[in-house]
Amino acid sequence: MMIHGGASWAYCSLLATFIYYRSLTLRLDQPLRDDPAHPFGIDFSIFGGAGFIITNGDYSGGGRTDGSLFGGGEGRTRVSVSSDGLQFLILNSLLAPDVENLFPTDGAGRFDKPVNPGLKGADFNGQDLAGIRSQYDGSAGGTGYDLAWALDAEGKSVRLDEVSYVRLEVTSGHVEVDAFVGVAAVPEPSVWGLLIAGCGVLIGAARGWGRLGHAQEFLP
Repeated sequence: MMIHGGASWAYCSLLATFIYYRSLTLRLDQPLRDDPAHPFGIDFSIFGGAGFIITNGDYSGGGRTDGSLFGGGEGRTRVSVSSDGLQFLILNSLLAPDVENLFPTDGAGRFDKPVNPGLKGADFNGQDLAGIRSQYDGSAGGTGYDLAWALDAEGKSVRLDEVSYVRLEVTSGHVEVDAFVGVAAVPEPSVWGLLIAGCGVLIGAARGWGRLGHAQEFLP
């Protein structure tokens, strides 16, 4: 069920639709590291089921969006991480965005490269596929997370050099998750080449699924 190799990791699965699960935990066989060399400080990304809505009515290849999304924003989520699988530290909700929001998946991009998190939906207003990809700057999209956002039970920041578990909880509504992907400071083309074969499209279309990467177990 898994393909192993390289520093990046991912798990893509239709089973990760949170109509059925309120919490899922991913155990990694290679730790995810807090690396200052990661672009924008993002250490991993979660890819959901959202896409940009075509608003000009052109579904023949010339579609443009106003930056609004379909298939996303229906659920609220909480992401936590752990080194040992016993003590989980929640990522600061003031910094950690909900899954299945910006940025929709582009299967032609690099899954181990995050989009600039400073971009907002309005930045994509009037953009076609080429314009969106220009904003993505070669990234495959996804919602980015930084291990530096981890908090202890008292709400104090905790420094984590690496973690081996990522937990995603749905606090309201439901979400769909297509992939978890670790960010690479130095991309490994052989790995992200596998990733683009398994996951999604960006604008106005449905998604594909596969099972990829460096995950050892996916635990409901």
